[in-house]
Amino acid sequence: MGLVRGEPQPGQKHRANGRKIAMEAGYERASLSDTLDRTRSNQNEYEGYKSGKEFWEVMEQEASEYRVQVKGKTKTGEEIIREKGLQHNAVIGWAVIYNPPAEVCADWTQGQYKKFHEDCQECMALISPLFRKENIRMTAFHKDEGVPAEDGQEPDGHFHDLGISLDENGHYCGKLIDAKLLVTINKKFPALMRERGWDMDDLDVTDFDRAKVDSAYKAERDFKRRQSGKNVNQHIRRTAEKLMDEAEAMYEAGAEMLVEGSGRMAEADARELAFAETEKKHSALQKESVHLMVDNKVLQQQYKELESEYDELERKIAARKKEYQQMEDEEEQQREAISPTTAGSTEFVLRMLMTAKQYKEDEAAQEYLMKFIEAVQRNRKPINQRHEKWREQMREKRRADKVAGDDIPQLDTARELESI
Repeated sequence: MGLVRGEPQPGQKHRANGRKIAMEAGYERASLSDTLDRTRSNQNEYEGYKSGKEFWEVMEQEASEYRVQVKGKTKTGEEIIREKGLQHNAVIGWAVIYNPPAEVCADWTQGQYKKFHEDCQECMALISPLFRKENIRMTAFHKDEGVPAEDGQEPDGHFHDLGISLDENGHYCGKLIDAKLLVTINKKFPALMRERGWDMDDLDVTDFDRAKVDSAYKAERDFKRRQSGKNVNQHIRRTAEKLMDEAEAMYEAGAEMLVEGSGRMAEADARELAFAETEKKHSALQKESVHLMVDNKVLQQQYKELESEYDELERKIAARKKEYQQMEDEEEQQREAISPTTAGSTEFVLRMLMTAKQYKEDEAAQEYLMKFIEAVQRNRKPINQRHEKWREQMREKRRADKVAGDDIPQLDTARELESI
């Protein structure tokens, strides 16, 4: 992606605000990703610049000082040589992200990550001199976003390379970053990586010449491009909802299996068998009831853990409210003292926006967790009702067989589980 000063102008494709991209890659981590875990940001590694803000200030300074000699003519027609600077919306830098899938790099060592990144850089430099090593000004290895690491494993990681768009003669050539270059990268990059031993499939590349004459093909490619443009937060939410639906389906299937098992035992107990055979079956039913109670105890433990997470969310939200109120008070006190154009004010407003967003996300997480707790309670109620019906049937059978006592296990009572 080409980087420009300020926001890209209308019609500037494959361009982005360089300051925003740099501060997302730098230690500032100005990211809105739902998977960003700032408690792991201290594990990130940087080369060149660590601060995205500092990197971009240097890039802008170099661009503003850049001059090139061009031929011109005076009003009288006399040829002269004069200096010309860059247009404000010129592409002065570029950014590349190398993000191997989490399932592929789950067992990678630091050495494998390093080898992967070096091979990526070499392949990109072969495709275009824009990406050669001396043009790379800043590299970030992020370990605080994506799938968290399990014990003993390296955290899921990806790389950011940010550089200056100069050719071999030191002239800015950012206009070369266009759709044609991206097609070339998509065609050549996988093959070059396979030559270095990486198992990488060919990429799906749009045939722009065909799209000009084939309207159906163009519509298909436009739809696919819109789908691939869905941001990472939307993708994660859809994945989480799918996993939640699968978990609820598994829970309901397990509950049905328990009910079917109880029904089969009740039917077997209803047969007119001898008293000794009835005792034997009754003993088997007692053992099955113990299993039911153990399963219920697991559910109770899970429910307690959910309640604990809910309490923790409440504490975080209370802290966010307090912090947000303090920042509002501070902003009111400093409204007249701080100029909107100063770096201090910009950082202050950014902190307020990030805190407000985090507060909103915490509320959404709390509401989502409450819905899950309510679903657990709803699913447990019919199991308890069916179990109580089965207990009543067992009492009737025992009375018919003249068996004294009422020691049929109760599903919901931990004390009776221990006595059994």
